[in-house]
Amino acid sequence: MKTSQAISCKCLVFLAVILKLVAAHPEWYRARDGHRYFIESAQNFNWLQAFDNCARKGLHFVTIDNARKNSAFVELLLSLRERPSDFWIGHHDEFNTAVDLNRSFFSSASGQRISYRYWSDGEPNNLNSNEHCVHVSRRSQYKWDDKSCDRNSYGYVCEKNHFSTIYQNDPAQQNWQSADSEENTQNVENMDDVNIRQTTDSPI
Repeated sequence: MKTSQAISCKCLVFLAVILKLVAAHPEWYRARDGHRYFIESAQNFNWLQAFDNCARKGLHFVTIDNARKNSAFVELLLSLRERPSDFWIGHHDEFNTAVDLNRSFFSSASGQRISYRYWSDGEPNNLNSNEHCVHVSRRSQYKWDDKSCDRNSYGYVCEKNHFSTIYQNDPAQQNWQSADSEENTQNVENMDDVNIRQTTDSPI
């Protein structure tokens, strides 16, 4: 009888380990607003590691910059009940040491200031002037909380780079592209002049 119970216990432990590994496997999910997110649930990453992992996949850290996107995002995370519930998102305060609940936070994908706010009560409190990155958790219904970027380990959420269309419509980016195009055209014309001179100067 004891042998049978011991075997059953080992089987249950083995099954629990397998389920944990399966649950931690990163996957793509679609929110009801159509946004798709790559969610890594393994609680093994500081904020900078998470940022790099998104970049290595050709993605960027998720940016939540409006109420509609946030509502669908939170609804999606709440539906993933089998997964660990702590995630980094792509917001940071540029290492601002001020203990200021109203200090600015920025998107790691675009560098733009995020005017939308979804903080837990009393946040962002910048505890010990060392909480510069944003984390979300089921315990707070996925409201935001500032945390130390390198002293905490969570999962993370990536998304496709939708900011590329913003850059294309940015006048500064257009001016740079225009100047670059003009420079390339001038270089081509100069090369043509050199070729013409070389052809004219060549003996017949």
